[in-house]
Amino acid sequence: MLTVDTLTVAYGAIPALHEASFTVGAGEVVALIGANGAGKSSLLKALMGLVAHRAGKLSLDEADLRGFSTRQRIARGFALSPEGRHVFPDLSVQENLDLGYLGRDAAEAMRRAEAMFALFPRLAERRRQLAGTMSGGEQQMLAIARAMMAGPRLLMLDEPTLGLAPIVVQQIGHFIDQVRKQGLSVIIAEQNAEMALGAADRAYVLENGHIVLAGTAADLLRDPAVKKAFLGL
Repeated sequence: MLTVDTLTVAYGAIPALHEASFTVGAGEVVALIGANGAGKSSLLKALMGLVAHRAGKLSLDEADLRGFSTRQRIARGFALSPEGRHVFPDLSVQENLDLGYLGRDAAEAMRRAEAMFALFPRLAERRRQLAGTMSGGEQQMLAIARAMMAGPRLLMLDEPTLGLAPIVVQQIGHFIDQVRKQGLSVIIAEQNAEMALGAADRAYVLENGHIVLAGTAADLLRDPAVKKAFLGL
């Protein structure tokens, strides 16, 4: 479904991503693992059109997305739950979800919100609560649910488990498994390699802006270099 060919990103003179190439199939979960600063967030931002890429090609269903704005990419099926959550703290859970829906059909917006409450029952209990008063785990659920309100074909999760309790990490893993069964494609950018590889079909390892390893998630879990660098084994 998604093909990324030799994508290069830089901030001024500072390179962030060097000729990254990878693919994501329909209904596939792909993990991007690497340390902080490896280039994971820059890659996702480039896919969303939030930062420009200096070179390379990005295509969805073989259609070149060069020149597409972020809004146009969302309309084509991209959605991003950003690192740090970035919920609107002074708005309620329901209002945050409403902002994730870009259409004009009130009934459809309500249907999608109810689907998110079914996926994340904790949010249903807090639909009128201000987002800024919720726990970090609840805010992460809200950030993911808000991204899902756009009805994506490809959901990108940037550090979804950062700083969260193990039980919340498990809940996010369960969510990924559920949406995969519905045919949604997912990219997980994570420092928590054990979680990401446990949830993914395939994975890529980034180091200093370069993809240095690629393979099935199961194979990378057994790879000695991955075990030493990311799993403490």
